Amino acid sequence: MTTTADARARRRPSQSRLTVHFSRQDAGFTDVKRLHDKGVYSGPVIFYTGRITPAREARAQELHALGMTNSPDRLQHLVVLAARRRGSS
Repeated sequence: MTTTADARARRRPSQSRLTVHFSRQDAGFTDVKRLHDKGVYSGPVIFYTGRITPAREARAQELHALGMTNSPDRLQHLVVLAARRRGSS
């Protein structure tokens, strides 16, 4: 089964940015872990969700996410941050 995250990761270089929107429960965490485990994606991850909880924040940290937000402004900031970090590496 190919997830949306799998398909998107195949279309871009493995060091680009991945923004995950939770469309079903916490599936985004599972998708990101699978992509990392398969070696398909190793770049920065940003979680964009309508609901932030301490448990979700902890899980995002475990996956070394650049950040988690429910704010469009904060999302834009995180995307710029990811681009700057990528440009300096």
